[in-house]
Amino acid sequence: MTDALTIEGTVTGLRSAVLVANGDDVVSVASSGGFFMPKKVGPVTSYDVVVDTQPAEPRQVCTVAHGRGVTSDQDVTDISITCVDQ
Repeated sequence: MTDALTIEGTVTGLRSAVLVANGDDVVSVASSGGFFMPKKVGPVTSYDVVVDTQPAEPRQVCTVAHGRGVTSDQDVTDISITCVDQ
């Protein structure tokens, strides 16, 4: 089996960097826009994308929608992270 699927999504409202994780796969997202997890995964793989570290300057709270599931035979593209000032 080839690991060939990407887990990706969109961040809105971000004003400083945030760390996003899927297990031990972590990426720093510096601004609003698209993001993707560095490690590709195979079909029928569980994923659970979370905000690992909230933005500190300025202080924000970021929440994840559609971050948990099981891959099918297509990339996961509907993850949404929304950040608001705290």
